[in-house]
Amino acid sequence: MDIVCSTDCCYVMQTGIMLTSLFENNREADIRVHVLHNGIDSNSITLIERIASDYGQKITFCHVDETLCSAFPIGRDGQNTHVGTSYATYYRLFLSELLPKDISRVIYLDGDIIVMDSLNDLWATDMHDKAIAAVPDSYNNKIEHYNRLHYPQPLGYFNAGVLLINLDYWRTNNVVSAFCQYASANPDSLYCHDQDILNYVFRESKITLPLRYNMLNEYWF
Repeated sequence: MDIVCSTDCCYVMQTGIMLTSLFENNREADIRVHVLHNGIDSNSITLIERIASDYGQKITFCHVDETLCSAFPIGRDGQNTHVGTSYATYYRLFLSELLPKDISRVIYLDGDIIVMDSLNDLWATDMHDKAIAAVPDSYNNKIEHYNRLHYPQPLGYFNAGVLLINLDYWRTNNVVSAFCQYASANPDSLYCHDQDILNYVFRESKITLPLRYNMLNEYWF
C-alpha cells in the first residue's frame, strides 16, 4: 500500500500524528509512505523515520523543487487561508512525475487527519479507469463554487484531503499539463488552491467514495 503526504516545517508535528494513526490502525498492512517536502530539517526527518521504524513500515522522502509550483497562486486575496501560504498543498499535483513509474496507484492523506480504521478496502477500490476517487466536500451543494470554476453543479465537488489516485491515468493523460494550464488561465478562481484544480480537471473522471473515508468537521454538525 503506497501512501503519500505533503509537509513543510510548519506541519511536521501534524504529519507525525497522522502517520502514527495510519500505522496503528493498519498494523497488518505492508505500507510504504512517500513524504513530499520542501526541505524539512534533519531532526524532523529523523522523527518521522522513527515513527515508521517503530511500526516496521517503510518511508521515503521526496524533496520537491518549488519552482514546479510557479504557475500556481498562493496567498492571493480571496483565497482560503486554511492552508496558509505554503506551496506544499500543490505538491500532490506532481505525483505522476515525482513517484517511480512502477507505482500505479496511491492513497493521498492530508497531514491534519486521523486514520481510525484499516485502509485495505479503500486501497482495493476498483478505479474503473477513472483518475481519482474522493469524498464529496461540504461545498458540494453550493452553486457559487461551480460558477467560480465554470463547470455544471451536477458533476459534484470533492474534498482533496483523502484521495485514491490512479497514477496510470495521470501519466497517460498528461494531467500535470492540464493542471498548469487551468491554474495559469484562472488564478483568481482558485479559492481552494489545488483542490479547485483537481475538481475542474477531473470533473468527469472521478469516483465518489463513502463519507467514512473522509469525515469532515462540517459533517458532524
